[in-house]
Amino acid sequence: MAILPFVKVATVAIKQISKPIAKLVSKYATNHKTFSGGVEWMGQSLHRATVWTNRSSLGLGKAHRPTPPLEQAKALTAGAEFISESFLFAFAVGITAWEYRTSAAKTAHKEEVLELRLQRAESTIARLQARLDAQVIPAQTLPPLL
Repeated sequence: MAILPFVKVATVAIKQISKPIAKLVSKYATNHKTFSGGVEWMGQSLHRATVWTNRSSLGLGKAHRPTPPLEQAKALTAGAEFISESFLFAFAVGITAWEYRTSAAKTAHKEEVLELRLQRAESTIARLQARLDAQVIPAQTLPPLL
C-alpha cells in the first residue's frame, strides 16, 4: 500500500518538472535560427486561425479579407507559447494514459482473483453436493411424521 502515495507524489513532481522543460523548449524555439522560422510560421498560422474564428463568430467571416500578419517578435512568442503548451498537454495526456492503464491492470487483476475464488467456491459446493447426494438415508432412521 505504500507505493500508491509514492506514485502520486512522483506524478506531481514530474508534472512540476515538465513546466521548466516546456519553458526551455520555448526559449530554444525562439533563439534557434532554423527552428525559429517554423515557430514564426506557426505563430502566424495561429493568429490567422484566431482572427478567422473571431470573424466567423461575429458573422463577419463571409467577407473574405486578408488577415494582417503579426510582427515577427509577436509571432515567435505566440508560436513558442503554443509549442510550450502543446508539450505540457502531451505530457499530461501521457501521464493520464499511464495512470488509466495501471488502474485498468489492477482492476483486471482483482477481477481475475475474484473469478478464481468464485470458481473454487463453486467447485467446493459441487463436491459437497455430490457427497450429500451419495449419502442414502434409510427410511427406518427417519423420525415418524405426526
